[in-house]
Amino acid sequence: MALSHGAVRWAKGLLALTVLSTTGALMWTEVAGASLRGDRASQIAGAVATSTVRLAPGRYTGTVDVAGGRETLSFYVSNSGSQVQDVFVFGLNLNCGGGTGLSPGFKIGTMPLLSDGDFGTKTTSKFFFGIDPATITYRFLGHYKDRTATGEPQLTGTLDETLADTKHPKSCTSGTSVWTVTRDKQPRQTAAGAPAGRYSGTDAGSLGGVAPFAFFASASTHELQDVSMKTATLSCSANTGSGGGFNVASVPIKPDGSFASTTKSTGFWYGTAATFTYDFVGHFHSVGGPGSGVERAAGQLTESVTNTGPHRVTCTTGLTEWSVTRNSQPTQTSAPPPSGSYGGNDAFPSQNSVLTFAVGSGTITSVKLNMVLTCAYGSGTPQAFAIPSVTVLPSGAFHSTTTSSGMLFGYPATITDTFEGHFHGVGPSGKERAAGQLAESITNTAPTPATCTSGLGGWTASHS
Repeated sequence: MALSHGAVRWAKGLLALTVLSTTGALMWTEVAGASLRGDRASQIAGAVATSTVRLAPGRYTGTVDVAGGRETLSFYVSNSGSQVQDVFVFGLNLNCGGGTGLSPGFKIGTMPLLSDGDFGTKTTSKFFFGIDPATITYRFLGHYKDRTATGEPQLTGTLDETLADTKHPKSCTSGTSVWTVTRDKQPRQTAAGAPAGRYSGTDAGSLGGVAPFAFFASASTHELQDVSMKTATLSCSANTGSGGGFNVASVPIKPDGSFASTTKSTGFWYGTAATFTYDFVGHFHSVGGPGSGVERAAGQLTESVTNTGPHRVTCTTGLTEWSVTRNSQPTQTSAPPPSGSYGGNDAFPSQNSVLTFAVGSGTITSVKLNMVLTCAYGSGTPQAFAIPSVTVLPSGAFHSTTTSSGMLFGYPATITDTFEGHFHGVGPSGKERAAGQLAESITNTAPTPATCTSGLGGWTASHS
C-alpha cells in the first residue's frame, strides 16, 4: 500500500511519527525509534496537538548528544514555513559491535513541518558495507520547545541511524540520541531568486572527508549550471573503493528555490562499459549571517556506477551532503562573451592537459585538448579532442557533437566528440569565464569492434 504522508505529534513527553495510508488509515507509529503497529498506537493517544507555532525561516544549529560527546547538527526551515530541509550531522558514529564502527554521516533532504511546530520523517539510502550491499535508515523527529532569553525559537527531538547489511545478518546503529537547536542570527530571510554567479563549498562524503564542490546560477536565476565535483569517492562491491567525478550540465530551479535532477553518462569501469548515474537535489536558503549577507544553498547528491562485465561491479558514493555559498564576484550580466583566446584546466585532472579555444562573433572555434581514453579491460590510447566550431546562444549556452574518422588498434574508427557549457560572466579577476562538460569516444571496425572513451568530464576556462 502506498504511503501518502506522515504526521508528527508530541504527546506525553514522547516524540511520535505517525504514517497514514492514502485512505487515511493508520499504518504504523514510531515513538523514539520503537515501532508500534495497529491498535498499539493507542499508547500514544492524545497525540494530536491543537496549538499553532510559526517557526521563522532560516538556519538552525545546535548539538546532538552522542556516545563520547556531542556533534553539531544543522538544518533549515523553508521560507514558506512548511518544511524542514537539509538536516545534517557530519560525525554521527555507528557501532557495529566487536569494537568496529563507521561514520557515514546523518543527512535528510526534506520533511513536512506542521503548523504546531512538529516535524519528522524516516528515509533510507544505499551503501556498501565492505563488499556487501547495505541499507542506511535515518529517523528524525522534532518539535518546538520554547524560546531562548533572546527570543530565538528552541527546538528539540531525537534521531537515530542504522545500517543493515542485506547479505549477512549484521547491523550497525547510532542508538537514539537527543538533539537541541536554536535559530542562528541571520539577516531577514526572503524568497528572492538566487543571484547569478559562482557558488562553491564542499561535499561531505559518506566515506569521510570533504571535497571541493561548485556550480553556477544563471543570469535568469531559473537554472543551475555546470555542477562539478572533481573527485567523488565511491565504495564498491569489488572490495575496493574508487574515485570519479560528479558533473551535471543544468538543473531547473523551482519558484520555491528547490531543485532536483537525475542524469546519466557512459564510460568504462573496471575494464568494461558502464553507466554512471548522478542524483542531485537541494535548496537555496536565502542569505547567511551574522552580517555576511551571502546567498547559500545546501542539499544531497549520490553517484552510482554499474558496469556490464562478466563480473559485475556496482559502486556508490552513498548519500552525501553538500553546502555552498555565493563567491565574491563582480555584478553578473548576460552580455555576450568577449572575443579572444580562452584556456583552462583539463576535464580529467590526472592527465594534466590544458583546454584551449577561441571566441569571436558569437562562435567558439578551435577547441583543443589532448587526452588519454580508457578502453576495455583497462587499456588506454592517446587521443586529440577537437571541435572546429560551435555557436554560442544568446543565453550564453553552447552544445556541439561532432564525428570524424581515425584509426584505433589498426582499424578504421569513428570518433565522436561532445562539447557543451555556458559562459558565466566575469570572475573575481574581472575576466570572462566559462564552464561545462566534454566527452570523447572512438569505436573501430574490427571483427570484434573495440571502443574507448574519456567518460564525462567537467571543465572550466577563462579569457586570456
